[in-house]
Amino acid sequence: MSNALKACAMLSLCAAVAACAGNSPDGLSSSLQKALTNGDVDGALALLDSPNIPSEQMFFYVNMLADCSNGATCTTKTVPLDEGFNKRLATQKQQGFDFAAAPEGLIQISVTGEGMKGSTTLPYAKVDGNYRILGAHLTAQKIAELQKETAQSKTEGLLKTGPGFRPDPEWKTHATALPPDGGEAGAALVALVKARTEAVKAGDVDKRIAVGDERDAIIYAAKSRATGKENSLKSRQIDMRSQAMRELADVKVLGGYQNGDTAILTIEGHDGHGWTMRGVQVMQQKNGKWSTEQADTVSSPAT
Repeated sequence: MSNALKACAMLSLCAAVAACAGNSPDGLSSSLQKALTNGDVDGALALLDSPNIPSEQMFFYVNMLADCSNGATCTTKTVPLDEGFNKRLATQKQQGFDFAAAPEGLIQISVTGEGMKGSTTLPYAKVDGNYRILGAHLTAQKIAELQKETAQSKTEGLLKTGPGFRPDPEWKTHATALPPDGGEAGAALVALVKARTEAVKAGDVDKRIAVGDERDAIIYAAKSRATGKENSLKSRQIDMRSQAMRELADVKVLGGYQNGDTAILTIEGHDGHGWTMRGVQVMQQKNGKWSTEQADTVSSPAT
């Protein structure tokens, strides 16, 4: 092969690699489709400009891979910005969200499968020399607002109304103050979070179900209760990993109250996205086992 032909071949290879690496919008779209098709969570995360993206958004981003790993066909293509996106962007800015760079276009993700058909769009732009999918970041002002909310203020708010579907404002007057570690209920929460985190790291869905409650058995079931369809192991693992983004990965109990089989715990810790979580967690004892019920927490980037 002549030097000229070798040079052309190298240029073509470099162009292909650049496209796969996200150095063009179409390359970014292609890489995302590959990650969706393969259920490659790490690959999808590598395409995302993720600093200061709230954990709830990380959950939705990762969770979209679950359907694509469970029989659905997922395709991507680049489309231009539209008026609908611009309106959503204006609303997000009013709520304290913004992007690291000005969106240049959208990647449309279409999902088709048994009983499902729909599409969504994600903005993209060049960030630090590479095209990335943009997630809405919290602004510095919004982060400062969130950091002012404390675990104790969240606890006091719930104590004023009382926990449960039928709140009792007098709940605290009949409750007993717990020690700083939350007593038996606190120990149960710490053990649950630890076991749950270990299951996620190991990709062990069966362990996640075993240490959880009825909700976990439904979310991570091998067969859908609604359709009777088998859920692939990979899709269940993706569900588990996406949920972990917004769940406690570690926790410290700061105290609380107990009234009968119900305990209200003041907590702080970190979620699976690494953000600081603080607030209040309700625990319920059934048949000698403590399980989590309602919670009111606030998350912000770890400092």
